Amino acid sequence: MIPVKGYAAQSPTTDLAPWNFERREVGPHDVQFDIQFCGVCHSDLHQIKNDWFPGIFPMVPGHEIVGRVVARSNRQSEGDQDSKRGEPRASFDNRYNNTCQHIFSF
Repeated sequence: MIPVKGYAAQSPTTDLAPWNFERREVGPHDVQFDIQFCGVCHSDLHQIKNDWFPGIFPMVPGHEIVGRVVARSNRQSEGDQDSKRGEPRASFDNRYNNTCQHIFSF
């Protein structure tokens, strides 16, 4: 498992606070970033507050990222080691479902 630091809402009524958690190891279709900047937009805030639908908590918002590639699978052709990348939307795996075809491990 990969240790990660982030800011999470523990419920719809709590503020974002530092949170340590773990991500799975890099899989066959993954790119691992060292995130240097992350945008939190209005849709993230609506999700934290359960405005649109019930969320899965704890929730770490932010899906627009800029960072440095630190690892990638042999099958992943984009993002050479140590290259800088920006992703307008990052897809994450979670403990409850896995609907994304390309998962980024952070």
